[in-house]
Amino acid sequence: MTALNIGNTQRETYWSAVRQVYSQVHSLLAPGGVMAVVVKPFVRKGVLVPLPEMTAALLEDIGFEVIEWTEAMFGSSEQARLEGGTYKKERK
Repeated sequence: MTALNIGNTQRETYWSAVRQVYSQVHSLLAPGGVMAVVVKPFVRKGVLVPLPEMTAALLEDIGFEVIEWTEAMFGSSEQARLEGGTYKKERK
């Protein structure tokens, strides 16, 4: 038997699934309550998809108010190895 959850439903899109989840969270939050959402843009077929902006628009449509927006930089830096040489360390 397949568990009854969003991940196992047929023909469910990402947007309809997250709308359902975020709507339920919105209905459960106490007045003044907050929710933190962490998303990042991604590339599909060579085009950058601005998922953070799209998610903010969805949340506002549901009734949330975006009160803070923080952007993290992706990158890497070269780190020294104790035994000599270097390696790249990713930071997100």
